[in-house]
Amino acid sequence: MKNKMLLLLIFLLISCSLPTVPTQDSISVTTSDNELKITNRSNKTIYLFVVEQKVAARIDWSPHFSEPNVNKYNTVKINYKDIYNGSNNPVRTGDKIIVYYWDDTDKTKPKIYSKLIQL
Repeated sequence: MKNKMLLLLIFLLISCSLPTVPTQDSISVTTSDNELKITNRSNKTIYLFVVEQKVAARIDWSPHFSEPNVNKYNTVKINYKDIYNGSNNPVRTGDKIIVYYWDDTDKTKPKIYSKLIQL
């Protein structure tokens, strides 16, 4: 009986500590001269929408389940010229970028997180 209780306790501790949905810390974002490096630290594929902060308030978007995405425990790089800012010019040093991210745990109402990055 004691062994069963110990096994049950171990199972509960392990199952409670495994992340199943993204949290505010599921990704890390670093910058370089011309790209964002986004690392997924969760065990689920994370989907992304990356946009310049001033433009984000003026556009209508919704979460999607296609690219860009970051597979579990992987990294993706997004070139500054691929970040939407409302013009044909790439974002540049000093611009503020919002990285929105979510997973497909609940496709009808995904919980969306964001990180604000200043280049």
